[in-house]
Amino acid sequence: MLDPVTAIGLASAIVAFVDFGYKVVKGAAEMYNGVDGALGENMTREAVVKQMMSLSARLQSPDSSHMVGQDRALCVLSSECHKISSDLLRLLESLRPAKPNSKSHSLRASLKAKIKDSERRDLEKRLDSCRAQLALHLNFANIASVDKLSEYVRGNPEALSALQNQVSELSTLVCAMGLATQQLIATQRRSVDKILYDSILESLAFGGLRHREDNIMEAHDKTLQWIFDNTAREKHDSLLKKHAASPGDEYNGFYRHERGEITVEDSALRLQEQKKLLNWLSSGSGIFHVSGKMGAGKSTFMKFLGMHSETRKRLKEWAAGEYELVVASFYFWRVGSPLQKSLAGLCRSLLHDVLKAHPDLIPDVFPDTWKTAVQASLTEQVRPEIREAEVREAFSRLVSNISLRTKHRFCFFIDGLDEYETTGSFDAADMANQLNAWTLASGNIKFCVSSREHNEFMGAFPSAQRLRLHEVTRLDIQLFVQERLSDYKSLDGYWDVVHSIVDKAAGVFIWVSTVVQRISPMSFSSSTST
Repeated sequence: MLDPVTAIGLASAIVAFVDFGYKVVKGAAEMYNGVDGALGENMTREAVVKQMMSLSARLQSPDSSHMVGQDRALCVLSSECHKISSDLLRLLESLRPAKPNSKSHSLRASLKAKIKDSERRDLEKRLDSCRAQLALHLNFANIASVDKLSEYVRGNPEALSALQNQVSELSTLVCAMGLATQQLIATQRRSVDKILYDSILESLAFGGLRHREDNIMEAHDKTLQWIFDNTAREKHDSLLKKHAASPGDEYNGFYRHERGEITVEDSALRLQEQKKLLNWLSSGSGIFHVSGKMGAGKSTFMKFLGMHSETRKRLKEWAAGEYELVVASFYFWRVGSPLQKSLAGLCRSLLHDVLKAHPDLIPDVFPDTWKTAVQASLTEQVRPEIREAEVREAFSRLVSNISLRTKHRFCFFIDGLDEYETTGSFDAADMANQLNAWTLASGNIKFCVSSREHNEFMGAFPSAQRLRLHEVTRLDIQLFVQERLSDYKSLDGYWDVVHSIVDKAAGVFIWVSTVVQRISPMSFSSSTST
């Protein structure tokens, strides 16, 4: 069985030979009589022979007697091309004038070429047959699979040099190649690029890159759905009608007959905040700030928002079809590693996610690192070290590069700004200012951030683009409590306990989670007796 690098090298050699050999056969007489023909005016006799010999040397294939299928077909085809190359070289030699500057010798060579027309036509047919077999047997999706090549090279690092050499040699070997050859060489280049891309991405990654995000609690099935509820207006109008019809039929802000409903005031606030957020996603700019008390569920909210399909749908409206949308997230974590609570970690994580999804941006974002990686030889090929200063510069380049701004729009979700740990003189206020500066650098980047309601954030971000989470999650908390206490629903005092928990929670989800774990049947007994 042929390994992927050998297979693609052999296939490239066959395609290049067939393409060049066909032109040699077509233009042999003209070329050796000094007439411009199929090979072009710059191809001297010596250059043609040299190139043909070089191509012929690349057609050496391994023993195919034990091979089957496509590998065997490729080797057989290579052997046939090698035979044709030998016949072509003999033909070229027979047509060479003994004295090139002698008119009589050139005339004899011309007459000899006419005599050998049948031999040339036979070679032409054989080349046509090889070309047809290429179309029949070579499945580029299998032979030239970028993933297959990259995987093989990772397991066999020494193969990278061979792959790089194939790209370089084939690029200079054939001056006018057919589409198939160009496709093979392009695939080889993509394979080498992918290996280098992966190397740079590995340098950006750090331990625990996804740890904080992975450990954030998923939103309860019935909570936060209001954010993308396209019937919110109708529900609010219905609530207004019910309130007008029976204004006294209330208990603790909730209707007795439909305990899952919220007050008119809370419903109106939700509708307002929903509109504010959705408008920002689909057409807004700058920074949208999700603020809230400690334990209000900000991280869960950010994870829900960042991963929801409707978020992408709205952001694509912002991209307006003219730009490629790029989305990434970062979750600060005070108890995590230094990179999980620093600006350096923020930049590394966002760059890693953006460039993993769009590796073609790497040469523009890390030009020096990319140039070094491309120029490195196999023995020098190691994972590049990317220093923190380079990371900061790269991120600034990502958000401010003119060529990138005209092609992409970036939306980043940053959770837990209050968990950022001051580094040197760069404090939380500086972090907020840096985020604002990045958005001002380009109208094609915006951030959705979350934090506690600390002064440095409340003052830095516009209140018109702020959602105070603890003010709009009362019904979410109630739905959560009802689900967790569903086993007690038949007990007297069930609703009293539910509403008591919701009222005391004041928007703090984490407190509710602790309380419902401690509820027992006795809790309802004490509720009805008081």
